[in-house]
Amino acid sequence: MCFNVLDASNHFKEEYKPRLTEIVQETLKERPGITLHTLALEIANLHGLTRTSKKQVDYIYELLKP
Repeated sequence: MCFNVLDASNHFKEEYKPRLTEIVQETLKERPGITLHTLALEIANLHGLTRTSKKQVDYIYELLKP
């Protein structure tokens, strides 16, 4: 499956985790010190969404845990 196009329907798919993690890491490199909520909102915006949810914030937090 190809994940070159950022599609909100892929956000919680297990096979999309590596790509989403890569996007999160790239965003953090560009904007160090960003809050978790703002990070989640930026990721949502990249996927064509105008808002984020607690579920998305929690999911991104889990991706960032070592």
